[in-house]
Formats: sequence, C-alpha cells, structure tokens
Amino acid sequence: MYLIKRTNVLLSDDDHALLSSIVKKEGKTMGQLIREAIKKTYYAKNQRTVQNISQKIEKGWKLLLNPKENINYKELIEYGRK
Repeated sequence: MYLIKRTNVLLSDDDHALLSSIVKKEGKTMGQLIREAIKKTYYAKNQRTVQNISQKIEKGWKLLLNPKENINYKELIEYGRK
C-alpha cells in the first residue's frame, strides 16, 4: 500500500495519551494505529453491507427460479427495494 494522501487529525488530550501509550507498547507509529483502526471499523462495515446485499440477491433468485407458489411480483419488487 502506498501512502499518498496526508491529513491532519485533532485529538483530545485523552485520545492522544491513549494512542501514545499504545505506540510505545506496540512499537508502531500513530499513523499506523489510525490506519489499522480505519480498516477494522469501516472496511469491516462495508464488507458486512456487501454480504447482506449478496444474501438478499441470492434469496430473490431462489424465489424466481423455484417458486413454491405463484409469484407475487409486486411483493418481490418491494422486497428488492429494501
């Protein structure tokens, strides 16, 4: 991963002290800790969203390909909008 964007982050004294203590314990930079936190928080959330959408699409296809009863297309369309 190439680091090409720079940003400034304002932290409270408590947040800075916490990160500073972790930096000393783990031997990482503050930037590394912040990048790791971003990956754990936001990439994981995005991945869960993608999985949720994939599951809904799969369920929709199952309804279309193997209907147990007559398909209520209006209900199917409403389900797809969720």
